[in-house]
Amino acid sequence: MAINSPPFSDARPGFLKKRRAMRGRFHESLTPSVHPPKIRATAQEGFATNSKDVFAALVSARRGTDRAARDAERAELPEAQMLRRARAAADASPGDAHAEVAAKQAEARARTEALEWQVERLRALLAETKPVTFDYEATRPATEVPPFDAHGLDIEEPPPPAPPQAGEPGGLLGKLLPSARARHEAAIAEAQAAFERAVEEHARREAERKQRLADALADYERTRSEAESGTAARNREVDAVRAKIESGDPDAVAHYFAAILAAGDLPDGFPRRATVALDPGGRILVVDYELPGLEVVPAVQAYRYDVALDSFEEVPRPAARRKDLYALVIASVALRSVAELFESDCGRVVDEIAFNGYVHGIDRVSGEPVRPYLVSLRVTRDDLRRLDVTKTDPIVTMRTIQAAFSTNPADLAAVKQVVGAKAVGTAHLATSPDV
Repeated sequence: MAINSPPFSDARPGFLKKRRAMRGRFHESLTPSVHPPKIRATAQEGFATNSKDVFAALVSARRGTDRAARDAERAELPEAQMLRRARAAADASPGDAHAEVAAKQAEARARTEALEWQVERLRALLAETKPVTFDYEATRPATEVPPFDAHGLDIEEPPPPAPPQAGEPGGLLGKLLPSARARHEAAIAEAQAAFERAVEEHARREAERKQRLADALADYERTRSEAESGTAARNREVDAVRAKIESGDPDAVAHYFAAILAAGDLPDGFPRRATVALDPGGRILVVDYELPGLEVVPAVQAYRYDVALDSFEEVPRPAARRKDLYALVIASVALRSVAELFESDCGRVVDEIAFNGYVHGIDRVSGEPVRPYLVSLRVTRDDLRRLDVTKTDPIVTMRTIQAAFSTNPADLAAVKQVVGAKAVGTAHLATSPDV
């Protein structure tokens, strides 16, 4: 006849196993808490840590807006839409030779149309003259402060379950035999001791959890405070730069004009590097401006698809037409730059602008790098307004204002500067932001 073990002894191993498993699962849920929550600081394009960064952010935001508009315009070209349809048809019918040829012919037409669109933009450079405006709010950084994430540290660990209530030893012999009663009482004492140890461990872990939660909260609040303080400081810098420009501070205005030249809505590949010298007393602005090279005028006039050779052929642009268009581009950029500077001078700080446009190239005789000036002019606000340069021929306007203009810009025929920065008295110098 088997003797029944005390009921409490049977329950003890399961009780301890359950408690240990529960404690393990709870601590696994707290593992990520070793990495304190972090503030994720974000901003609109361009953080302003000093005045130069403010101007760089202004230019970057302006260019981004213009680029998005041009990309949308290019995507709406009829041939571009036709190309997308042809490619979709070819992809839908793999192995269909007719569909593939049609797609490549559409690609040749789309490439040609893109060239024509590019040339049309070059011809319209002066007609598209417009004031350059800056969105100061786009340069004001904003700190994104997410809610505090405790990663489970805010969840209290359940207390250990109390041991079962002690009863009488099981069975008749368990009640009568002294050894059975002794085992029963020993099991009760051991379970009680285990429970008390579990309570102590639970209290220790809870104290540790609360301390880690307090540390994480402190880190969160400190990081948030630092991020918000930094944002406020950067926003104050943006406001200070704007206030200096509006009040006519010479240094700020000089950098403002340099930023205007860097932010112009010009075609891709056009440099936007300039150095300006502002003489507030003489109310004159002298500009040294890097012009685009001949490469901005496409050497290719059209594309054709040769079915027999399964290749695209380039139709070259006549050299004389390319040179003429390049001269038009140089004259247009010079006049447009001056016009946009005047139109963007809201405070009427400048009455006269001297513009010197140079280009980087290679001397055909010596093979050495050269930096010739291709155009140099000096014009007043009133004279330019009377001419309405956006509606006139740029080359003719150059002669009208008696500008020094290259006889052959494509061959880097140089001119002398009408006035340089050294001719200006007490000048405030600035260079365009490198964006």
